Amino acid sequence: MKNQQHSASYRLRWRALNIDEWREIPPAKREAFEKSKGKKNPPVRGADIPGRYFLDFYESGKRSVEQLASDLASLSPQLHVQLQCQVRLVDDVLRRGMLYFVQRDPVTLGQFKWRIDQKTSPKATFEKTFKLITPGFLQSMAAREPAISLQEEDYSYFAPYLYGASEVPEFYSEHYGKPKGDVINIGKIMRENLEFPDSQEDAGVQIADLLASGLRRCLRREFNNSEAVMADLAQLMIGNIRGKYPIQLLGFDPQEQPVERHVATCIKVMDKFSRHMLTEQP
Repeated sequence: MKNQQHSASYRLRWRALNIDEWREIPPAKREAFEKSKGKKNPPVRGADIPGRYFLDFYESGKRSVEQLASDLASLSPQLHVQLQCQVRLVDDVLRRGMLYFVQRDPVTLGQFKWRIDQKTSPKATFEKTFKLITPGFLQSMAAREPAISLQEEDYSYFAPYLYGASEVPEFYSEHYGKPKGDVINIGKIMRENLEFPDSQEDAGVQIADLLASGLRRCLRREFNNSEAVMADLAQLMIGNIRGKYPIQLLGFDPQEQPVERHVATCIKVMDKFSRHMLTEQP
């Protein structure tokens, strides 16, 4: 009798939940999730980790989903923070990058390449978790707050990254209602050309490391004149939409915390000298 190997085929849909959101899920729905677990053809495909994530998956992939949740839980606090920051960063890059380049060089939107500095340890777990989790997180973020687009610009080069009318994921209508416009296939954008090179062998990653290091030193006031250095660095940055700064400050405290005065000064300098988002300013 031959041993049968089962492939880890599954559809996974992630939506980040904090504990308050979890408690707002109707008890009947939570009960339906519980009753559906382990059934061959469950009426509701679901599993949950209270206060953390809601997972939607097909039963054939149950073991794979459980392994993914285990991998996420096994990440060190440092890597978990990095994962959260990188998800936010990619979301910001997509939103501002598309607005910026569609006005200046639309053909740029025809291809996306992602290069992220590889981890020395535990490399495999972090990279696998990032690849599986990030597209789902970003898709949910885009559903809750769709990206801004400009009607008069040419998005034809970006068309391959849009879902067809019959291809839009079920969770869009289930959780957010019927889409009012085009839906971006963020999974395709992320997975099409994603690599984790050694920074010593990739010039682009080295440049990004240098810029990030310079920005960090400015915010920590490690230069003799951090504001002047920030003014120079800001000219390499794309400004944000009105009311938002070019950089996001993230924290894990539910209460907003004030930043130090010199940090606020550097951010204002950054906002003043960064590149304009729109080619025509009002």
